[in-house]
Amino acid sequence: MKEKISYHSIKNDKIDYQKFISLPNETKNIVLYKFISKYSDEISFKQINLLLNEIESEIPNSGKYFSLSDSEFILIKNDFIQYYKKENINLNDYKIIISEVKEQIKHFPNGTNNYIYANKDILKEPLQIRFRKDGDIFQPFGMHGTMKLKKFLNMKTVAKFDRDNLILLTNNEDEILWIYPLATSEKVRVKDSNIIRIELVKNE
Repeated sequence: MKEKISYHSIKNDKIDYQKFISLPNETKNIVLYKFISKYSDEISFKQINLLLNEIESEIPNSGKYFSLSDSEFILIKNDFIQYYKKENINLNDYKIIISEVKEQIKHFPNGTNNYIYANKDILKEPLQIRFRKDGDIFQPFGMHGTMKLKKFLNMKTVAKFDRDNLILLTNNEDEILWIYPLATSEKVRVKDSNIIRIELVKNE
């Protein structure tokens, strides 16, 4: 019976928090162990007990994180529990491809695709890619003013350990044009027909 209950608590690679919290303690340990063991081979029962204590303690609205290792985390929120593994990204594995656009554009991507459109005359080439750094400023698409990148990422509820893997496309003045794969800047808003396509491609 416990086996059936534990698996019913796991849905779409998440544990339903409300269902989980109502289970007997022994069953909670089984659920956590089976769930995390799908992704990590080094989970111990000591870690399971520590994780369970975190889950049963107060949870802020933004959620909280439990570290399994330097690269593995459990996100605990009031509606679900989820496993995350930090992916190491090497910028040298990516290249920027710029091409002119002659056909009519029917759909403008919002930054989550691996390409964006922009007007050529405002880009201030050469374009570069980098990771975030302290003090970064960003002008979100549709906004007249700017804000700190940190504040924008907070608004988008980007997990802290995911932020280091966001790839930033910048111009020769180090202005952020695109946060891949999250959002574009107002600076790349297309205003005339002199359009280029900027694609971020991973080397094979």
